[in-house]
Amino acid sequence: MAPSIAPIVPQVHPLVKLAQDQITRRLRGALDPVGRTIGSCPDQAARLAQDLSLLERLRALDIRVNQAQATAAEAMAGLNRPDLQATIQGVRLLIEYDKLATLREAAHAARILANDPRAIVLLQTFPR
Repeated sequence: MAPSIAPIVPQVHPLVKLAQDQITRRLRGALDPVGRTIGSCPDQAARLAQDLSLLERLRALDIRVNQAQATAAEAMAGLNRPDLQATIQGVRLLIEYDKLATLREAAHAARILANDPRAIVLLQTFPR
């Protein structure tokens, strides 16, 4: 079964930034995404590799895998660690890879959007 991709604006009102994400810290530079992992699921790892390849072909900037959330301006947005994030033509794209029916997807998206309301969040779910 192929993974599903669904852009989401969760029905969580209001989007409130968590206290730990309000702390401003210096954002570390993006680490080389090659070899960084997001979990133990082989399907997720394969999809991550495909998405990294696509982002490189699109000449995305500030590509981060499992690192603190950044904005398109490369400022720290929060301490959460989205699975994959990059900036394409000035827009921050964040992707979360989750196992199907974990119920974590909406919470991940809500936190990302609370930290950066201008971001685009894609949720990809995989069978268990």
